[in-house]
Amino acid sequence: KISDENKAKIKEICKRYHDALTKRVHKDNVKALKILQKTIKKVPVTAAKKKEFRDIAMKVARKFVPRYYPKALLNKVLKLK
Repeated sequence: KISDENKAKIKEICKRYHDALTKRVHKDNVKALKILQKTIKKVPVTAAKKKEFRDIAMKVARKFVPRYYPKALLNKVLKLK
């Protein structure tokens, strides 16, 4: 068993490292986003291609029910559009 005193110490140490890691991740994300914005080029997509992509994505999303998520969740997400 871990004493209350040691639990408090562990919690403080974990918080300190978690906060440092969170700051590092945010910093890295900002850096990565800047790189992506410089290197990614926008490609024009026709309405027909957008529809084709969305239709395929919907087919895949439905196939994932119920293995990866319940149908109710899919329906909830689809209402967010």
